[in-house]
Amino acid sequence: MATVRQGWLPVEREVKIEWDPESTPLEIKTNSVLGSNDQVYVFFYSAEGLLSGGVVFRFGSTSQYWLHYCSSTFTNFPVKPPSTADKVWRITLTRTTGVRVVIHCNEVEVFNKLLSQSTCPTPYWSTYWSDDVAKIQFHSSDTASDYYIPQGPQPGWLPVERGVEIEWDSESTPLEIKTNSVLGSNDQVYVFFYSAEGQLSGGVVLRFGFTPQYWLPYCSSTFTNFPVKPPSTADKVWRITLTRTAGVRLVIHCNEVGVFNKLISQSTCPIPYWSTYWTGYVTKIQFHSSDTASDYYGSQPVSCTGLNAEWRTAIRTTTQFPVVPGTVVEVNCIESKALNKGSSEVTCTSGTEFIFDLNEPECINTVDGL
Repeated sequence: MATVRQGWLPVEREVKIEWDPESTPLEIKTNSVLGSNDQVYVFFYSAEGLLSGGVVFRFGSTSQYWLHYCSSTFTNFPVKPPSTADKVWRITLTRTTGVRVVIHCNEVEVFNKLLSQSTCPTPYWSTYWSDDVAKIQFHSSDTASDYYIPQGPQPGWLPVERGVEIEWDSESTPLEIKTNSVLGSNDQVYVFFYSAEGQLSGGVVLRFGFTPQYWLPYCSSTFTNFPVKPPSTADKVWRITLTRTAGVRLVIHCNEVGVFNKLISQSTCPIPYWSTYWTGYVTKIQFHSSDTASDYYGSQPVSCTGLNAEWRTAIRTTTQFPVVPGTVVEVNCIESKALNKGSSEVTCTSGTEFIFDLNEPECINTVDGL
């Protein structure tokens, strides 16, 4: 199941909830599968308590939607939602030029329509959809919605200020940065790292050119494509993790996808004086004045929750999870006659992701394998 972060609230049915759709699109977490016939069922209300439309999603043989008092039947989404069970749906209502409903699923836009007589065959649609929405209510028939949250600067997120040193413990709290820059904008995330004494200790620059690229000041001299292509959606959360259990390792995630993972060393940093800047213990960060992409930042602890699922059938550990990123975990084979041909110690980065100095842990039966 997807991690429930700070700010998410369990869904309560038949309770009116204050919600301003003009400033805070509604996000809903679900993990229902196709064929379950579970449904998200949300009504909208005006400040006076008058019904002002609503949205229903159904997980039948396909994912479908129904707009209350606009359409009369369930219809397939114009764009097919992602197939994963864990989903975050974002519902946006705008009224700059009429009433527009936009729906995203896991950052994929699956619905975007201006409500009008041509898109709403129900003749009395405007009676319900023209009022300003001030409240929502999850209907008693809602069987899919698990958590909800209004999107925006959530608890733990702070607006980015440029040119200001910010306390940040790189060992315990990976840095997360929200952006919504598009490719071709040449916007960039530009963050410097500093030691407690104020000495420059490296940094990260991400550029939104024709492709997303990175540059590590005082390590590399040019922008380079990521080893793994970041997700294509405009709304991104970048997570930057520094660990020092075995040298200086930099790990970058984008929307939970690992896009960069390297040990900073002479072989990865062609600049000869790299160690002068990258070996200091980082306690502060600063968003540079050239940063045009970073909107919000958060120092949000990321827990390591357990061993990689592919390892668990053959490998065990005495470590009690959860643990903080950077924790070294000793692993060994479950079977007494098996031999671990890979690393016996691995370092967690987040969730169930680990890095290792030698080969990936692999248990070989000494009777069959030797």
